[in-house]
Amino acid sequence: MNIQLSQKNKKLLGDDFLAEVNDILDNDIDDYLRIACIGLYNQGKSSLLNALVGDFNESTFKVSDRKETTNNQEYYFNDIIYIDTPGLNAEDSDDSAAIRAIKKSDLFIFVHKLSGGGLTAPEETILKKIYSIQCSSKDFLNRFIFVLSNIEGKDDAEIKRIESIYNQELRGLFHTSPFIVSVGTSSYIKAMRENKKILAQKSNYQILLDELSRKIYMYKENLHSTKQQHIRSKVNTLIEQLDSYINQLNEQLDSKKTIVEDFKNDLKKYTKLKNLNM
Repeated sequence: MNIQLSQKNKKLLGDDFLAEVNDILDNDIDDYLRIACIGLYNQGKSSLLNALVGDFNESTFKVSDRKETTNNQEYYFNDIIYIDTPGLNAEDSDDSAAIRAIKKSDLFIFVHKLSGGGLTAPEETILKKIYSIQCSSKDFLNRFIFVLSNIEGKDDAEIKRIESIYNQELRGLFHTSPFIVSVGTSSYIKAMRENKKILAQKSNYQILLDELSRKIYMYKENLHSTKQQHIRSKVNTLIEQLDSYINQLNEQLDSKKTIVEDFKNDLKKYTKLKNLNM
């Protein structure tokens, strides 16, 4: 079910308002936990998801040095739907697809390549966008795992330095410390293929898996009610926007009424003046 508006009302309310309304109408509340993996292009999202779902041949989510993921790709694994999103800031259509996934997801894995240093401007923009989509919920960062990928070849001091910078920048945005883990996806996949326990330990993947399990347990317990509460919050925000729009229309109407009354009074004066000259 989609709502259509006249061009005039669409212009006043904006395309985002209409999209939000239609998203809510199309949103069936189910009991599947959805985890979206997001980040800029070529940060290692698809490889990370392959590792998380136990595909060490990397065939579930497309992996390549060139751009592969152009649409959201979903995969059902252990009662969870994992979503691989297109790399952000590559094309407008990619960003739109990622936003669609974000709107219907419950938990988020945000991937940033360690060699990229601190938070980039496009990443800051998309995080703010997600924050607004999630209705600025108090548990916003609790639903995130920030992954610094590709630690291979980096010493511990360099890893800690970049983690500290990343943490400070995220604290500056959201005023609280997020969960950040640095991982070596290629090391972990190699370790799983070749049964190398020490290499798997050095990859830090167990830290990521433990935190993800904790968040899954925490959110799955009250998933249905949480989704209802989230939709209710979005509905209330839209109602506030609609009330503001109605108030604007009433103000415009009152203004036009005043103009009409002024015109009527001027017309009466003109009529009296005309009668005096007859």
